[in-house]
Amino acid sequence: MKKLLVAVVLALVLGVYSLGTTVFAVDQVTNAMYEESLDVAEDGSQVKSIFDKDFEKVKKLIDNDKSFVPEKFRDEVIQLSKMGTPYKVYYAPDDFIEPFTMDGDFSKAVKGQVFWEVPLLDDKGRVISTSTAWKEQGAWTIAQTGLYAPVEVIEVTTNPELLYELLKDNNIEGVKKIKHVRSIDVGLDILYIKAKSGEYLLPFGNRPDITGLENLKVYTVDEVKNIWKELLEEQKQKSQSNNMNPEE
Repeated sequence: MKKLLVAVVLALVLGVYSLGTTVFAVDQVTNAMYEESLDVAEDGSQVKSIFDKDFEKVKKLIDNDKSFVPEKFRDEVIQLSKMGTPYKVYYAPDDFIEPFTMDGDFSKAVKGQVFWEVPLLDDKGRVISTSTAWKEQGAWTIAQTGLYAPVEVIEVTTNPELLYELLKDNNIEGVKKIKHVRSIDVGLDILYIKAKSGEYLLPFGNRPDITGLENLKVYTVDEVKNIWKELLEEQKQKSQSNNMNPEE
């Protein structure tokens, strides 16, 4: 009887510990995302005001032109309902890829221009589009409406619980920083994740065939460096070959 009681108590303790550990880990992801949120941004209130004022305009825009929503939703009656949580995006410098393949320092990619993007949700809670704001001549303004990345990816990368599950499945522990980076040159968004267990990149974009990276697959920084280094080398060899054998 005593052994059974000890086993039950131990199971309860381990269950509570496991739950507490999970909650703590989710909190780490939530806190890292919070550090990149409007709530702590210097111009946060201005950006939020711009998004709020623009919402009705965007709503009419989407009502009148379905090209601003994914093709799979265009046969439906779309009811734009509300905005999701805005997230900060760093524009990677145009020339960051080649230096990155040499020194493996991805942190340089988060030193470019900053803008804000907000998911637009329909009455079913689905992401159907986004609006983007950036600073122009000292003032924040809406720059564009429309999706840059697949909606399924936005849903994962803006949800702490879903993102935590993805990171947990890849044994990533002790998350410290999460930064959203966009490279227009290669048509790619990447989450740069700095954790106790290392530095990781989570890519998502519409042309993984060009970038050599699978959407929502977690890579180490070194893995991406080597993939891109190989792609650049292939491009150089192809370019040299074309120069040596021009078409007549």
